[in-house]
Amino acid sequence: MNARPLALPATPEPDRAVAHPRLVRRVLGVALLELLVALLAVPLVADSRPGLTMRAATALTTEDRCLTALETVQAAGLVLPRMFKYRCPGDTQAFPGDRQHWGVVCYYQMFCPEGAYIAVNPERVGRSDARLRYVVAHEIGHAIDYVTTGSTTEESADDQAHAAGF
Repeated sequence: MNARPLALPATPEPDRAVAHPRLVRRVLGVALLELLVALLAVPLVADSRPGLTMRAATALTTEDRCLTALETVQAAGLVLPRMFKYRCPGDTQAFPGDRQHWGVVCYYQMFCPEGAYIAVNPERVGRSDARLRYVVAHEIGHAIDYVTTGSTTEESADDQAHAAGF
C-alpha cells in the first residue's frame, strides 16, 4: 500500500478559508448553548402561573399586541388625550346589544357616563398587527377630534390615521 501524505498549502487561498474542525465544533457548541439559554429564558405562561388556561395565556399575548400598537401609534405623533382610557382588548359595542366593532370611542356620552375611552377589539380586528395599529390610530383620531372640536367624523379619523402613516 502506497500511502501518500496529504500536502496542504502553507496558507489558505484567499477565497477558500480552511477552518479547523475543533474550532467549528466549538463555535457550533457555543451557538447551541446560546440557543438553549434563549429558549430557557422564554417564560412558559402556563407553567409560571398554576391554573392558567390557554385562553388566558392568549389574552396576555393580546394585551402585549395592544400595548405595542398604542406605543407605535403614539410614537408616530397620534397621542391619546389624557382624559381618555385605553381599553384594549375592550368591549367595542357602540351601545348595549350592538355588534362588536373593530374599535369605538366614547366621550362623556350616554353609554359612557363615567368618562372617556377608546376601546379596540383585537379578536375582531384579526391577526394583522398593521390593521390593529390602524384601528388604534383611527380611534385616537376620533378622541383628538372630540377634545379639539367637540365632534368627529369617520373621514377625519381616517385622515389623521393616514397622515400618521397608518
